[in-house]
Amino acid sequence: MTKVDGVGSRLPSKSFESTVIVPLNNRWLMIVYILQHVSECEDREDVKIVGIYSAAELANEAALNFSMVPGFKDFPQGFSVDPYELDRTFWKDGF
Repeated sequence: MTKVDGVGSRLPSKSFESTVIVPLNNRWLMIVYILQHVSECEDREDVKIVGIYSAAELANEAALNFSMVPGFKDFPQGFSVDPYELDRTFWKDGF
């Protein structure tokens, strides 16, 4: 059993490495992991989506590999990995 934030109950799940897939309202809820990099250039933030992964471990491994690549290596603390639910709308109320 896996607890997924926002689902509100414990549901049986299938797991492929650390990908979380649970049944929800007659469909499968799937979580992917987005690897982003943020760097500050003069007066602005530069945000890049580096990749989208099926497992947090894969995203973290990619961040480690990218931390040695020109540009990224200048801002090694700029990486973040965040889980996102597929087929869900974000920023519904604007920003």
